Parts: sequence; C-alpha cells; structure tokens
Amino acid sequence: MVEAGIRQVVAGQSFVYASLLYQLPPKQKEVLLAICKEGKVANITSRPFLQQHRLTASTVQAATKGLLDKDFITQDLGIYSIYDKFFAHWLLQQ
Repeated sequence: MVEAGIRQVVAGQSFVYASLLYQLPPKQKEVLLAICKEGKVANITSRPFLQQHRLTASTVQAATKGLLDKDFITQDLGIYSIYDKFFAHWLLQQ
C-alpha cells in the first residue's frame, strides 16, 4: 500500500521532476545522479566515488555547492543525500 502511494506521488510530480532536471547544468546533473545512485555519500571527493562515477574532485565540489544552494541535496554531518526522497525515487527510475 505504501509503495502504491509512493508511485502515485512520483507519477503526479513526474513533469515537475523532469523540468527540474532539465534546468540543471550538466555537471550538477551528473553529480546529482551519482549521489542518488549511492543513496548517501560520506566522502564525496573520495577516489572510489570519483572513479566509480567518472567525476573529478573540482567538478564535484563546484556542483555540490550549486546543488546545496538550490536545495537539491542536503548535507548532515558530512553525509550527502537527495533532499526530496520522491525525486530520488523518480531519478532512479529514469
């Protein structure tokens, strides 16, 4: 029942999510998707994270700042994650 509710919310917001994603610069989009795939990231500029997602430390640092400013991601005690869990669910389906 919960999963059906989640699907309904995500489907209802699909157009909004697509529009938000379209408006992001490419590097921010890459970093957002990388964080989403990981779920939670503690060491966002660590070599394993960068290599796994084919990113550079400078790209991640710049994109992270923009994503935090726009409230796409959140940071709590050094751990980064997607702020809107429904948006994260939608991203994982794309």
